[in-house]
Amino acid sequence: MFGKELKMRLVIIFSLLLMPLLVKADEIDRLIKLTGINEMIKKSYSECLAGSSQLLSDELKLEDQSKIFGIGPGQKGWDELKSIYKEFYSVACKFLSVEEAKKIWRNSYKNNLSKSEINKLIKFYSSPLGKKVVNLDLQANAKLQEAISKRYAMQAYKAQRIFEQRIYSLKKRLGK
Repeated sequence: MFGKELKMRLVIIFSLLLMPLLVKADEIDRLIKLTGINEMIKKSYSECLAGSSQLLSDELKLEDQSKIFGIGPGQKGWDELKSIYKEFYSVACKFLSVEEAKKIWRNSYKNNLSKSEINKLIKFYSSPLGKKVVNLDLQANAKLQEAISKRYAMQAYKAQRIFEQRIYSLKKRLGK
């Protein structure tokens, strides 16, 4: 009898100790939802695809693609080559899922904010001003992603040119 009673008490004690953590986890999920993190991650993926679409177009227009693959615009296999590039960028843009991103935010909030601070943030982000801040953050993030995509495309193109020139020079020096 003593063993069952002790086990029951331990279960109750552990349940009471864990309850604040569970409540905090629910509050953290609510805070994450209110701050628009889900939308931000989804928009980042969309912006990556949009930027890579432009990059795809630029890369396929380069005459080097015809030399490398032996396939040029309008030739047999051209549409398939474009499809392969699109698939590459689609996979490359899925570098972080919404759940993975939420886990990062969850851990950051859990490890650095008290329950009281989380509740204050929930109250703020539930207010008209908090909602306005979230909307402005989402807009700014979209503009930032667009700028990053454009600059990345330009830098990647420049880097590729330099890389190809250096490889060509090396091959020439080696007599290949």
